[in-house]
Amino acid sequence: MSKVNFRAVSGIVTLWGRLEVGVDEVRAENAQIQCLAIYSRWTERHKQSVRTIAAEFGVEVVDLYDLPEAAVTYGSALPSTIVPAAGGARSVLVAA
Repeated sequence: MSKVNFRAVSGIVTLWGRLEVGVDEVRAENAQIQCLAIYSRWTERHKQSVRTIAAEFGVEVVDLYDLPEAAVTYGSALPSTIVPAAGGARSVLVAA
């Protein structure tokens, strides 16, 4: 049985300024963490680590599967007009 590395943490960020938008990634001039997510199958140690980091940033913690609903309270997704087709990248300026 293979082991899974759960070092990554999902969350919600607000982005503004100049953005470089790719199919699978976004780079932003400015970003602010809004929320971090916990996966129910993580160990208690991993969950507590995420809770501690969230407290240090003053952000809420939600279940991983509740991220889409939580995201609505922080803003909206990138407009489809600035998301490039596969293989492309686009640089845009988004007003704050």
